[in-house]
Amino acid sequence: MSTPTIRPVGVQNPAAEVLLIGSLLWASTEDVAGAVQWIEPDDLESAALQEILAAMKRLSKSGSATNTTVVHDELRRCGGLSGHRGQLVNKALADATTSGASDLMVRPYAAAVVAEAYRRRYRSLAESLIEFADTLPEVELMPYLTDIGTKCRKHSERLAALRGEL
Repeated sequence: MSTPTIRPVGVQNPAAEVLLIGSLLWASTEDVAGAVQWIEPDDLESAALQEILAAMKRLSKSGSATNTTVVHDELRRCGGLSGHRGQLVNKALADATTSGASDLMVRPYAAAVVAEAYRRRYRSLAESLIEFADTLPEVELMPYLTDIGTKCRKHSERLAALRGEL
């Protein structure tokens, strides 16, 4: 008699941001609070996952659990599950729940996501500088560069904090 094959559940080879949300769903309230303070919703590319993270940050700030049931209820309470966008959020929540993410990997997943976002920020900065070099008035160039540089430094500090380098 052969052993039954256990079929995989959820998305195969999920992205780091799916694994991050999945790990936050299974982690302790202390581990969640320790990580979400350093993660911004726009660190994630997926709008659906951004909405889930925002709900988790609200729940964590109030000391609440961030498991799938509680997050789902928070999203529904705030109208995050309505319409087509709500269907995408609900699917993203299900994908994260079944991603196989480990609750012990919250900080490494968070660091991977924040690092990806950091690099996206730099690519965006480079593209903006090329465009703005030709289009912005000269008096606006240095303030723009200073502002975006400050944002990059803060992002770098969040990443260092997640990695335990600060």
